Amino acid sequence: MQTQKIEIISKMDALKPHENLNFFIKEEHYRPEVSSLLPVLHRHPFYEIVFIIKGTGSMKIDFKDYPLHEGALFLLSPTRIHWPVIEGTEYHRFVLRFDLSTFSDKGFFENLSIFNLEYIFVQKDAFSLLCRLFEALQEEYLNTRTLQHCMLNNMLNILLIHIQRLLPNAVTETTHVSLFSAFNKLLEEDHYKTNMVKTYAKRLKIPLKALNRSVKEYTGLGAAEYIHSKTMIEAKRLLIYTKMHANEIAYTLGFEDSSYFSRFFRHRAGMSPLEFRRNVYQSVTLDLTPKNTI
Repeated sequence: MQTQKIEIISKMDALKPHENLNFFIKEEHYRPEVSSLLPVLHRHPFYEIVFIIKGTGSMKIDFKDYPLHEGALFLLSPTRIHWPVIEGTEYHRFVLRFDLSTFSDKGFFENLSIFNLEYIFVQKDAFSLLCRLFEALQEEYLNTRTLQHCMLNNMLNILLIHIQRLLPNAVTETTHVSLFSAFNKLLEEDHYKTNMVKTYAKRLKIPLKALNRSVKEYTGLGAAEYIHSKTMIEAKRLLIYTKMHANEIAYTLGFEDSSYFSRFFRHRAGMSPLEFRRNVYQSVTLDLTPKNTI
């Protein structure tokens, strides 16, 4: 089987590898069968939004496949591993990249919940609006003008607000946004350990039912199952990107012993942790050297 490297893309713009950018946008057209620009399996340290104008296939994000087609909007937070698999003869997309230093109001990003998701399907009316917003952002980015940074900041805010409004009303209320974002922040700080839901409810100083309701609104999962899903993703990452033994991973993720971790993993993946690692290593070669290519 042909191997596929997992690369770290450290620069936002491959054509400006020596510039430390905090914002980048580009519209791309190419044909997969003749282009050498197709992305590889990769991750990066900044936020990325990929908006599909035309194309068919799938987007692989952290071991899950999402449909890639017109109107697909992919929301990629730092470290998420992803790779578009193109099946058609044409691929047309916008790629938007930024880090948090872009925002003049540091509190603005905390009111967004869109990066708690990975995929949104954009309906017809919203599709036209987003196309115009992406085109306007790119036009501003490519032309040096007075107060360009301020304009890009404001235009990016408007785009992100419109994307936020694509979510169901129940999950755009400020209280739900703040709560779910705070919950995810705690999960990240704990490195996705299998803590009890009541532990997080206590740390967030809210009733257990309120936490379950908020998570359910966003994900369709109860809080416990959502924690487990995040723990599984982290377990797979540790199995693939480190040389840690299963018992070390079990301890890192908060399991009492490796046998419990193995049962937990097998129940959700259909195989043991070591079988998963072996299967991945047969088809994937890891390359952890930072790259500047797309």
